Amino acid sequence: MAASIGQALELMTKLATAVPWGELDKQFVQGLIADPEIGSEFVYFLRNWGGSVVGEQIIDLEVNPFIPDGSEICPKDQIDSSVCGKFIFDPDQIELHLDSGQEDEESIQGYDLRRALEGQPVLPAHVLDFLLENPHFIPESWEDKGVFFWGTIYRCSGGSLYVRCLRWRGARWCWRYGWLGDHWGSDDPAAVSAS
Repeated sequence: MAASIGQALELMTKLATAVPWGELDKQFVQGLIADPEIGSEFVYFLRNWGGSVVGEQIIDLEVNPFIPDGSEICPKDQIDSSVCGKFIFDPDQIELHLDSGQEDEESIQGYDLRRALEGQPVLPAHVLDFLLENPHFIPESWEDKGVFFWGTIYRCSGGSLYVRCLRWRGARWCWRYGWLGDHWGSDDPAAVSAS
């Protein structure tokens, strides 16, 4: 509890120096509380104009991400990726990658795509889980795509493999999945680390 109070005080101190308080009247502050769209605009300001106000976001890749009921993560099914350990989240360092088999209205089977992604810095489902908890970090340009996190491949109880993705569903972000036996097109990019 003391740590969170200390963090709150530190945040307020940083806000006091970063935010143009003349623009924050009572109505605006109430809007932050009542309207998620205004609140996300404020968070956007903090991220882009407030400097280090929100601080560094670190995602621990050494613990398991969310595992849906009846599924497991099998080490032998995973793609060998350079993304591991403690991941410093930077939205500007996430790229959407398409294999050549996904371009020009083409599609590629998931098993072939998994082989093609070997050696790519694919991001694991930990990052998907982080984004679901912090949707203000998700670029609007992702709304018409299913962004897949190939760094974590799941096996269902029936033995089939799948990868989770982030999708916009009309009013909110949620996760879905794609079976490796299915085909993956140009709207199914892989999230990769640019750094």
